[in-house]
Amino acid sequence: MNKFIATIHRDDLPKNVLMEKSILSLDIQMIESFLTNVKFLPRNKAEQNTDYKQIIPYIVIENEFKQIAAYKRKGNESRLHKLWSIGFGGHIEYADVENKFCTETIKKAALRELKEEFSDKVNYELIFKGIINEEITDVGKNHLGFVFKTLAKKNEYIDSKEIGNIEWVNIHNINLSEFELWSQMAFELIINH
Repeated sequence: MNKFIATIHRDDLPKNVLMEKSILSLDIQMIESFLTNVKFLPRNKAEQNTDYKQIIPYIVIENEFKQIAAYKRKGNESRLHKLWSIGFGGHIEYADVENKFCTETIKKAALRELKEEFSDKVNYELIFKGIINEEITDVGKNHLGFVFKTLAKKNEYIDSKEIGNIEWVNIHNINLSEFELWSQMAFELIINH
């Protein structure tokens, strides 16, 4: 089944978002203005059309010991397989929209993804950190990341088919060269902004 996913045309994004590598610490209310032009496209068409950026909630989970959940990529995005990631999340589907597309839609999709990929037993509090975008990798050219941080206890993770095993990495000992580019950027956003 080809799901319809949330996208935004490049022309509807501020220029500072579309730099080769953008790490922007923004208040979530600041981005409402460019969410008015969201368009839902079939996923297979969106994947092949770099005129549109797919909107992706990308959540970093920290535990009570100040460690970040990390995992080796598998799941649906074969271009990221075998790279390490600190991001949980995925596409925003039409079913995530209640009245109109807004920041609450992104949060709702983020919570759905966390329940599927991490645990449905956690009461997540999402803290919006900003936006990441890169035009370097094939994946980056048609995805736009909305980065959130949340807290969960180390023992709350439940194995999922998308994620598999996770490792908890110390924020101060992380070797970012082993991680996908978005994880490197999200880490910088969370630590430095």
